[in-house]
Amino acid sequence: MAATEAALDRARALMDANILDVGGRAWTGRDLVTAGTLTGQWPAMERDLEAGVVALDHWQPSADAVRAAVRDFRYERRLVSAEEYAGWLASRDLRAADVRAVVSRRLARQRGAATVVDRDRRDTDQAGARTRPELVAELAAEAICSGTLARSGQWLIDRLLCHAEAPGQDVSRRAVDQLLADEGALLAANLAFQLEADRRRRAELFVAADIAYQAHVRDLCSDRAIESCLRRHALDWIRFELDELSCATPGAAAEAAELLREGAATARVGELAGVPVVGRDLYLEDAPAAIQGSLGAATAGAIVGPAEIDGWHRVWQVKTRRAASATDPDNQARAAAEIVADQMARRRAGKVRWHDHH
Repeated sequence: MAATEAALDRARALMDANILDVGGRAWTGRDLVTAGTLTGQWPAMERDLEAGVVALDHWQPSADAVRAAVRDFRYERRLVSAEEYAGWLASRDLRAADVRAVVSRRLARQRGAATVVDRDRRDTDQAGARTRPELVAELAAEAICSGTLARSGQWLIDRLLCHAEAPGQDVSRRAVDQLLADEGALLAANLAFQLEADRRRRAELFVAADIAYQAHVRDLCSDRAIESCLRRHALDWIRFELDELSCATPGAAAEAAELLREGAATARVGELAGVPVVGRDLYLEDAPAAIQGSLGAATAGAIVGPAEIDGWHRVWQVKTRRAASATDPDNQARAAAEIVADQMARRRAGKVRWHDHH
């Protein structure tokens, strides 16, 4: 993989580009590198990039597999027509070949052996000056197509908005030093010139903004707010533990359901049907639409189905049914996430503008 000056220029340009405006101020790709470093997302993306490059040296996905992955990539972003896809690429200074390279690395990384990647990473470390430009040349496409740039921006938006209303945060020097050290080890670290004082001011701001956000979340998610949210979701957040059997034909599923209703153990029914018993833990609102009505009325021991889901004829036995409760850590987390998401969506209204680069 030869690094071209044009590809390196795209990586540098991404650092200088305005990615989003928050409260009237523009934030660049360089700012989002710092945000992504604080969350751990940017270092993880760079590790994936390197692992994918190494994995491609050992295994190449087929052209059909790459085409299918690119198609999925486009449909996930609702880029159905050729014109929509071309516009999306142009606005981000990407080429179709960049997207193919990103998905090829992902496929190879998923397929490649970790031991091979680790061995070659050690070789890469010894010859870092030779390989670093090649990796940097792929950085812009990887950051955009993996969603790392967008996620880093989304994380930063809420922190900056909270910090604007509570700016007086005490910031640990150790936390800032650690953030700067982590950032300094990245491929993206030196793509845009910046004075050390400016790097430190940004790191201090982002650490303080995260502290302000965490304090705001604690205030929002009081016991009273959690209880109120759980009352609103008393039905759809009923939680079920289920045993699931997936049969190839409706007849086999009907027979399995009848055996279960007669009291046969799920393990025995699965053995007779030649299918595994899969445990499921889900909320009523997350259950397949075809069974939500019957599952909502089911109690422990009830048999639900058969129902055809994704081409399989499925049967479920209810093991437990639990009402939404503030004593359940998962219920608490689900309620807190909804409270925060709703409040922050209102706070963002009219204060955020995304540019095309993400």
